[in-house]
Amino acid sequence: MKVDLELGDVLIKRAHNGWMALTISEADPTYVLTDVYSDSETDELGIHESLAELLWDHFCAYFRSKWHGGITLKIEEKGREHDDQ
Repeated sequence: MKVDLELGDVLIKRAHNGWMALTISEADPTYVLTDVYSDSETDELGIHESLAELLWDHFCAYFRSKWHGGITLKIEEKGREHDDQ
């Protein structure tokens, strides 16, 4: 599969032990930057935390702040079934 990335695009890919974010370099538009976000091996929620870190790093302008509304992320340790207990 060939993917044509343009400046400003973010391609998120799941790897065996983490996530990758591919973007185009602003300094050299022919160069693809790869940011790697590894899952924590000691934490059951490592896959969730690494994805949250990737999203924050690449989309922080869209997250809720003190003065502006936006996206919020919350990682729960237990499923909804435990909410009633």
